[in-house]
Amino acid sequence: MLMFTMLQMLNSISHTVKMSMLFAYGFHLEASRISSAHPCMAQRASGIFRLIASGMYTTGRSRFALLALLALVLTSCAQLHRLPVQPPGPLSDCQSLFVQVDKDVDRAGVRDYGPMRIAGFPYLRVDRFSASFRETASGSTQMLTWTKRLAELDAEARGHELRNLGQPVAGLDRQELESRLDSCRAQLVGNLMQEPAQLDRLRQEAVVPDDYVTGWRAAGLYPLTSLVVLARIHAAQEETQRIFAQPLDRLPSRAG
Repeated sequence: MLMFTMLQMLNSISHTVKMSMLFAYGFHLEASRISSAHPCMAQRASGIFRLIASGMYTTGRSRFALLALLALVLTSCAQLHRLPVQPPGPLSDCQSLFVQVDKDVDRAGVRDYGPMRIAGFPYLRVDRFSASFRETASGSTQMLTWTKRLAELDAEARGHELRNLGQPVAGLDRQELESRLDSCRAQLVGNLMQEPAQLDRLRQEAVVPDDYVTGWRAAGLYPLTSLVVLARIHAAQEETQRIFAQPLDRLPSRAG
C-alpha cells in the first residue's frame, strides 16, 4: 500500500513537471516567433517565461495569474508599438482619411483579406512575397521600389473594398475617394522616404503572420494525429515498393 501511494505521488509530480515544461515551451516558441518584429514584447515577456519555466508556478491558479499578466504586458506593448505614424502638416489629414476608410470598411464587414494591412502605415499593405524583401532591400532605390510595391498592394486591395462598401466616405463617392486616396498615398510615400527612422519601423511591421499558434500546436492533438498519418504513409510506401519490386511483365496495368 505504501509503495502504491509513493508511485502515485511520483506519477503526479512527473505529470506536473511535464505540463509545466510543455506550457513554458509552447509560449516560449510563440514569443520567439514574434520577437524579431516586436522586441518590446520579447523583452517584457522574458521575465514571465523564466518564472513559468522555473516550475514554481504549476497550479492552475498560478498559471492563470501569469497568463493574465502576460496578456496585459503584450497588449500594452502592441498598443504602443502599433500607434499610427502621424506625418507632419497637411499629410496628417491624408493619413486620417485612410484610417477613416479602414474603420468604415471594417464596420461594413467588407475588408479584403489578401495583402495584410501594416500597423502604423494605413496607406501600405504587404503580402508574403513582398515581406521577404524587408530585410534585404537596401539603398534608396531598392527601398523606394519596395515601398511603392506596398503602396500598389494597398491600392489594389482598397479598390476591392470600396467597390464592396458601396457608400460615400467623408462625403466623397467611390471615384472621388479613390482619386483622393491615390494622391494622398503618393504624398505619404514621398514623405516616408525622407524619414529613415520610419523606414526602419516599416521593416519591422511589414510582416505577414502565419495561421499557426505554437502553444496550441504544442499542447494539441497534432502528436496523436501524426501517428495515424505516418502509419498510413508507411503503409502506402510499402505497398508501392511491393508492386514495383515485381518483374516488369507482372506489373499491374490499367490499360484496357
